[in-house]
Amino acid sequence: MNTICCFGNETVSVISIASIKMFLSFGTIFGNSLVIIAVASNSNLRTCTNYFIVSLACADLLMGLVVMPFAMLNELGQEVWIFGQIWCDMWHAFDVLSTTASILNLCMIAIERYKVTTSPLLAGRHLTNKNCIIMIFLVWFCSACISFPAIIWWRQSSDTYDSVCSCKFPTDPFYISISSIVSFYAPLVLMLVLYWKIYRTAKRMIICLQKGEQVIEDGDKALNNPPVRLRIHKGGFRALQKPNLYQNSKNKSKWFSWKTKPMGISEPLSCVADLCSGPVTSSASIAFKLRHFTLGKKLIKFNTEQKAARTLGFVMGTFILCWLPFFICNILNSLDNQNKLFRTGSIGDHILPLVTWLGYLNSCMNPIIYAHSMRHFRMAFIRLLCPIYYRRMIQREINSSSFQARLL
Repeated sequence: MNTICCFGNETVSVISIASIKMFLSFGTIFGNSLVIIAVASNSNLRTCTNYFIVSLACADLLMGLVVMPFAMLNELGQEVWIFGQIWCDMWHAFDVLSTTASILNLCMIAIERYKVTTSPLLAGRHLTNKNCIIMIFLVWFCSACISFPAIIWWRQSSDTYDSVCSCKFPTDPFYISISSIVSFYAPLVLMLVLYWKIYRTAKRMIICLQKGEQVIEDGDKALNNPPVRLRIHKGGFRALQKPNLYQNSKNKSKWFSWKTKPMGISEPLSCVADLCSGPVTSSASIAFKLRHFTLGKKLIKFNTEQKAARTLGFVMGTFILCWLPFFICNILNSLDNQNKLFRTGSIGDHILPLVTWLGYLNSCMNPIIYAHSMRHFRMAFIRLLCPIYYRRMIQREINSSSFQARLL
């Protein structure tokens, strides 16, 4: 009787865990497919940053379609592999490919955010859609070079093919250490450095906003190009307006003004740049004003980019929290020559599968983060899933805008 009860409880536990893993796999496929379709069907979402997000979604989709289902079947079969050695190699290669592509895409996003935050004017010229696509191609090319050629190395590993019905990942310390450094730790250090610099730039800009002024120097180091001092005061309009150019007939000086409500500021700000106070008849003076007209956009665009950087930084932090335990345990497992810690006993049976599925969980979380933190993605998801509700939302916004316009 006790044996039957124990067997029944164990069966229920196995079925429950398998159901959770199956739900996780379907959620990963559905969420990341939604991200890809949203960007493909909405021209407003086709930006450089979102192209990297689509590439990241493709890596997560690959994880949900190929890696996670066979990992679940392998665990349900008590690590009895019935799909042959060739697919065992391919399954491991796709696992490495998707994980490496994910972190390299996050690394490219960090580079793009760093360029946009620190040098927005240069980023607009260099980070074109064409260049972003080239960077995405390099991400997948490097990921493929790390994953598929490693099959030759795996063939030399004795513990990988110790049984025709077994599909174990190789535990060679040299390979595990090198692959972990290249695929995870090196990109991780680069991302942390970049986001630290983004944080310092954002903090410096916030201090300037609090002081009420910001001095922005042009990239040219010529002596006859003085810096521009931006004065910031509260007031203005809530909606972003086109830049206004007007001329004061008394002092013949031209002013450019921008009015916006930045992210994280409770009251709208109005940024005014006094470009010159002298005559404006010379071509050099006109070129000076046109050059610094674009510099004023840096302060306005910063607030929008700041929120995007926070969201993508949260995506990176979630990736680290999900995958760092696996890579730590993976290296410890490879260095444990006697295999007493992770390969035998209850620790090996529970810790390694747990941290592996913790890493898989990350692939399901990214679409949830986008829907929660990025309004344009949230609206695109609503448009795809609930088109009737989406049209009602748009109609309410139009009616509300018309009512406010009549009050003004």
